[in-house]
Amino acid sequence: MTTIRPARTIPGARTATLWRIVALMLAVSGCARQRPQTVGIVFDGRPLTLDPNAHREIVTRSVLSNCFEGLVGFDPEMRITPLLAGRWENPDDVTWVFHLRPGVRFHNGRPLDAAAVVGSFRLVSGPAVSQPGGRLEDIDTVYAADSATVVVRTVRPNAVLLNRLTKLYIVSGRPPRAVARDTGAVAMLAGTGPYTIDSWRGDRMALTRWPGYWGPAPAAAGLRLLFREGHRGTAELLRRGDADIAAGINTRDAGRIERLGGVRLLRRPGLAVRYLRADPAVKPYSDPAVRRAISLALDRQQLVDSTAAGYGRPASQMVTAAVFGFNPALPPLGCDPDSARALLAAAGYRGGPALLLDVIGTRRDLGALIQRQLRRAGFACSLAVHGREEFFRGTGRPSHFFLSAVASNSGDASGALALGRAGGGEAATSGIMDPGRRLEALQEAMAAFTARLEFIPLFSEDDLSAVSDRVDWHPRQDLMVLGKEVTISRRDTDVLR
Repeated sequence: MTTIRPARTIPGARTATLWRIVALMLAVSGCARQRPQTVGIVFDGRPLTLDPNAHREIVTRSVLSNCFEGLVGFDPEMRITPLLAGRWENPDDVTWVFHLRPGVRFHNGRPLDAAAVVGSFRLVSGPAVSQPGGRLEDIDTVYAADSATVVVRTVRPNAVLLNRLTKLYIVSGRPPRAVARDTGAVAMLAGTGPYTIDSWRGDRMALTRWPGYWGPAPAAAGLRLLFREGHRGTAELLRRGDADIAAGINTRDAGRIERLGGVRLLRRPGLAVRYLRADPAVKPYSDPAVRRAISLALDRQQLVDSTAAGYGRPASQMVTAAVFGFNPALPPLGCDPDSARALLAAAGYRGGPALLLDVIGTRRDLGALIQRQLRRAGFACSLAVHGREEFFRGTGRPSHFFLSAVASNSGDASGALALGRAGGGEAATSGIMDPGRRLEALQEAMAAFTARLEFIPLFSEDDLSAVSDRVDWHPRQDLMVLGKEVTISRRDTDVLR
């Protein structure tokens, strides 16, 4: 009989082998815990620029808010909070003194000082800036009292100056840093935010956590930003785990996303109001009867139900109830196509005035429904559909009748009142420093603005976001998506991405 004997082992080899196995297991489990903690975020469309003060469009601001900061900002509920200015005071109604936070540096290594702040104010007052960070024309002078103190004087009392300054990003003028793009490296101003942009190639952008940030280090070492116009393919990105957050998702995708495993659909009343702009300087929109007839032709509840899947409510004015200055006394805007026809006939438009409605491609369905409602009331309405960047940058011709939205992300109705010829009402109310009197003035101005129907309110939409179980994040009232507010969930113990 053959006896099989165990192989002879060298003393201590078995123990060493066991330790190697344990070490390997710990290394594997450690990799699972210490995986590269990047977070994927999907936006509806691409930024329009890398200049933080050149455009106020929501995706552009949301992306660049990860890299740039202002003197003050909003918390998630849109309360003013200190950022680069640690504190401030008002010696009188037209003077604001900002004390800069110590120890802050720009991404190029330069320290934050009063000179950089004054320089940033000057940049947004230049002619090259198409949409500066809020109404800053009320500012008379800005100067450095010392290297850490900035004094801002306005030409008149301005109760919403801090709200406006949330949109003014402080930059270091020189030297710019380079960002890799498909067409080669492009220059980008240096900010103070928690992330820097490494590359932007087509529909993808990579951001890296900046180790010199003055505040708490974000949990995510990097952000993978994915740009999908109309959120095309977002549900699949979430399903595969390529995306963790989808901001501002379209209501038509909500049901499909809500059924995904490991993904939560978050809903909160939004700030945006959809509206039609009818240019009062051009016929036929210059006729108040035509604007009134357009409003009467619209079935706003049908717009909400058909194109927003019920995630919203008809609008009676250009701001929502969450905004300071909302007027609860304004009645709903009714729908009466027969009265619209009669109004047009009395004004001499028996054949129906010809309208050309410009819409962005992602709102084609909404535009088509508005077109049908207007035709039902006797209008001859045509539709012109544009790509997102073409729509915001300009269609190549004047647009006198278009579908758009306003989000009062200053938290104050004066932003909506600043549209068009309503700017006078905005200027009059911003100078009232007493909150009670100012609220009354804003509500009166909103009533007068709505009655002109140069901006015709349609409906407000709920803000919908999708979040994977891999991260913890809560939507902000101002619609920004800030990487520093994202944490990696403790549930995230799966294998390496």
